Amino acid sequence: MSQMAAFVGAAVGATLRTARTAAICGRSLSVSAPAATRATAPVRMMEAMNEDEARVTEDAKLFVGNLSWSTTDETLGVAFEEFGTVLDARVVMDRFTGKSRGFGFVTFDAAPSADQALEGMNGREVDGRAIRVDRANSRPQRRERRPREDMY
Repeated sequence: MSQMAAFVGAAVGATLRTARTAAICGRSLSVSAPAATRATAPVRMMEAMNEDEARVTEDAKLFVGNLSWSTTDETLGVAFEEFGTVLDARVVMDRFTGKSRGFGFVTFDAAPSADQALEGMNGREVDGRAIRVDRANSRPQRRERRPREDMY
């Protein structure tokens, strides 16, 4: 989420809670809403913005497999730059050993760039290995973990 969206969301939330006038970027914002709406409107607005950003990111995110152990975030990003603006390139590392797990993810600014990279990079050699490129699957929602009652 952009800093401007966060700022506007916070200002709208504060205004809705107090049902008064606020100034945002030199403009006056006046809101009158029922009490139930005041509490939930900023949350709904921020959730909607996050869902829109997530949809765009999911369409533009690629899985990259069969990476060399020597491939870094930087070299992965550079390999995909020819297809568009790379927002994020990440090689997944083992949390205990600190070594590469042999796969990673590349996120582009737009889905068409990701489509071109999918076609152009699948099977291409990066750091001495032919990589496999595919669409990234969205991560399933994790259950919230509750503390076990018998632990203490």
